[in-house]
Amino acid sequence: MTVPEKVLLAILATPPETSGERTLKRLELAREILGFQRVAVVNVLNVPTFRTNGMTTAGADPEPWLESRPAISKGLDACHGVVLGYGVSEPSGPARGHYRDQIDWLWGELRGRESPIWSVELPPRHPSRWHRLTFKSVPGSVFADVLATVLLPVELCGESSRAVRDIAS
Repeated sequence: MTVPEKVLLAILATPPETSGERTLKRLELAREILGFQRVAVVNVLNVPTFRTNGMTTAGADPEPWLESRPAISKGLDACHGVVLGYGVSEPSGPARGHYRDQIDWLWGELRGRESPIWSVELPPRHPSRWHRLTFKSVPGSVFADVLATVLLPVELCGESSRAVRDIAS
């Protein structure tokens, strides 16, 4: 009998138009730190963009947001833990309302499950920004060592959420 892999689901903003190599390397490091065997990725908007500001155009209509939900739900059903990394920047114009609806829907989905959740700050930073944050936190330190201290569990509290810092620190 084989033991199923423990899957860490990363919830990001959009698929990249580039290789996404930097992001995937950061997610692999998070996977190692958190003790999972594999990383899977889903996006709040499953339309490739060069940067998250591309959501303004790609997400101007509600359909792509709604069409992204089944993959998110499927990922949440199959995972053993979640790392949030959809970033802090909201799109502008009509896409802003759709984005906010999507994030509200996502948090409702997260509340309906028992998988542990982690994030680098809230709102969650995108993995491509984690190095910048850790460098500012502890200049000159090894990224992996600092990431382990800023990748924090998220506690779901009613309608809000917050990162929980270790009381001992």
